[in-house]
Amino acid sequence: MDKMIEGYRRFIAQGWPDRRALFQDLAEHGQAPRAMIVACADSRVDPGMIFDAGPGEMFVVRNVANLIPPMRRMAPSTPPPPPWNSACGC
Repeated sequence: MDKMIEGYRRFIAQGWPDRRALFQDLAEHGQAPRAMIVACADSRVDPGMIFDAGPGEMFVVRNVANLIPPMRRMAPSTPPPPPWNSACGC
């Protein structure tokens, strides 16, 4: 826990001042992620790190085994779902 607290303190002292304008812009203008990543909840895998993405660049959904339930079609004319790929392959 001490390591996490120290990380937070480092962020407030060093990371926050450099990124304050970015977070302010995201707060005022919202986010517009270009991708949704479904990833395993495994703490060893960080989708942001893998894709070199910053805040607001992607929407991440993490769950056990990166499962996506099958989609049921409501009517014969309903288009098929888009292809989804796992971010971490776990």
